[in-house]
Amino acid sequence: MNHQEISEVRRTWSLVSSRMPLFAQLLRARLQAVGISQPGLSAGEIEANAQLLLRLIGISVNGLNQPRILYPLLETLGRENSLGMFDAQRKCQIVRALLWALKAILGPAFDRKARHAWLDGYRRVAQAIAAGATEAREAFCSAAEPEMPVLAGKRAISFLQRSKNATAAVSRFGSQVVLA
Repeated sequence: MNHQEISEVRRTWSLVSSRMPLFAQLLRARLQAVGISQPGLSAGEIEANAQLLLRLIGISVNGLNQPRILYPLLETLGRENSLGMFDAQRKCQIVRALLWALKAILGPAFDRKARHAWLDGYRRVAQAIAAGATEAREAFCSAAEPEMPVLAGKRAISFLQRSKNATAAVSRFGSQVVLA
């Protein structure tokens, strides 16, 4: 993303921030309308997941100009949720709901330029999450192959080391977000 696109995402997110309860309600409703539901969860758990999604969006918006910190954080998220949570269909549903909610809350302020910037930002965030998920699945599958124990062990150690490094980056980045 270039500086102008990052600025556009941040500008529009700051407008959303002043109306966050309404935005959260719109986004939750739209996610349910496009088929993303969370059966078996209590209302409290669904609300907690919604708050986590909003925090993820906020962290991503604030970190777009710091990809060396943001992307390891997102890859860690992908590794920890590697069992299909971020599959292609779900990513499309989430971006549609996000763009719809942004347009609903911002009206004319969410113009073509803003939409393009959000799409590019979302694409980058989703790619980083997917990269972590793919890495986790590959490490798991390699570890399950009995004829390749040495390679599997090396992959697992490498995977754990990168996760540890990414977790440290998350801690550093989290403190920056609070101050931002």
